[in-house]
Amino acid sequence: MANSNNTYGRNYRVYRPRNTRTVEVELPSIPRKTTVLPPFLIIVFGFLLLILIGTILLSMPFAYADGMPHSLLNAVFTSTTSVCVTGLSIVEMGTYWSTAGQVIIMLLVQVGGFGFMCSSTLILLLLGQHIGIRERNLTRTSLDLLEGEDLKNIILKVVQFTLFIEIAGMVLLYVCFLKYFEPSQAFFFAMFHSVSAFNNAGIDILGNGNSVAMFAHDNAILMILAIQTFLGSLGFAVIADLISDAKFRHTRLDTKVVVSFTALLIVVGMVYFILNEWNNPATIGNYSFIDKLVSAFFHSVQGRTGGFSTVPCADTRLGTVLLFILLMSIGASSGSLGGGIKVNNVGLLFFSAISTLRGDERPKAFGKEFAPDQINKSLTLVISYYVVCFVLTLLLSWMEDFSVVEILFEVFSAFSTVGASMGITPLLSTAGKIVVVFIMFIGRLGPMTLVSFMMSRNKYTSYRYPVEYIRIMG
Repeated sequence: MANSNNTYGRNYRVYRPRNTRTVEVELPSIPRKTTVLPPFLIIVFGFLLLILIGTILLSMPFAYADGMPHSLLNAVFTSTTSVCVTGLSIVEMGTYWSTAGQVIIMLLVQVGGFGFMCSSTLILLLLGQHIGIRERNLTRTSLDLLEGEDLKNIILKVVQFTLFIEIAGMVLLYVCFLKYFEPSQAFFFAMFHSVSAFNNAGIDILGNGNSVAMFAHDNAILMILAIQTFLGSLGFAVIADLISDAKFRHTRLDTKVVVSFTALLIVVGMVYFILNEWNNPATIGNYSFIDKLVSAFFHSVQGRTGGFSTVPCADTRLGTVLLFILLMSIGASSGSLGGGIKVNNVGLLFFSAISTLRGDERPKAFGKEFAPDQINKSLTLVISYYVVCFVLTLLLSWMEDFSVVEILFEVFSAFSTVGASMGITPLLSTAGKIVVVFIMFIGRLGPMTLVSFMMSRNKYTSYRYPVEYIRIMG
């Protein structure tokens, strides 16, 4: 004889044979089905939560400077541009927001640049909590880490490196800012702009409405900001690899591609900027030779990821505008603080094209072959990026009364989270500003989400279809 019993929420079956003792045998419980969100969706919701918190804080009366009108749209836009480390603005950050509001913006930039999952993981580590497999996978996705890398060690090194660069930049900027501001103001400005530069946000609070134009001839400040932006755009994994291996040839293929292609972009951008703007009196035409060189280097770095500028983008020549659009679209490296298609993807396709032109059977670089599936994913990402930008440009062109070049520049700047502008951002309609908020958000998470989605849908089959060639030559 047997009957069921449920004690303390556990299922038992009780057997009572004749002339024997009662024996209780525990049966395994059937686990309940739970709906688990994909990692990239959790990261998306995490950034939405950060933007919501920032919006609430920036909507408080203490966040506004005296006499400034309160606006929910301004709070939403500023929170989004800060969390997404974009830098576009519809108000003057230095005069519209109070000191408390600027501190909130700085913290949003720091947390947004570091990433939602990285920040959550760091808090768990500081509290001595265990990090589960799911949290580890989410953080790997957020940082774009490779399998086998020690997550805890990487996170701690990321924090150490971030603090070191930001504190070092703050000290150097403070010394330079003493020539322009009172000590207390110089300290706060140095801290804010150091965080903004390293996180590739490009947000300034100088209050002149012209980014960092007041330092156009202060080469020390420009070099500090450019170097911080450059280091932030490399990515933590690349920097760690460079530090651990004294010789460049011993680094990973990913590091070699990022460093070499980034250097190529900086040199090409610098040379073209000098040649195209050399005699332009509205930009660098009246600069000294040294100032022209520093300005060209500064804008080649900032135009790709940072967003700081010493000359109005609207005053540059058309060729320079198109150069900035190209640099913004390429962006920084994977797992870095910048946006764009990512240097890794464009560099992979660039070196693959060189291999094809050389007649190599398989694409390769630096003595290593590229994985065919990575080439396909990079190509998909590049095509998707430009298609989305084209569609968004058509949308804003239909909504706003600005030239196609101005709107194209704005879309690429927002989608690549650069923050450079030709001056039309504050002039957009309310609907246009909401569209730009959406563009900044998907630009911060879009590439990561697309790659994660492609990785989660890998299909491995035991069969293959017949190969058939199509005409690709003219």
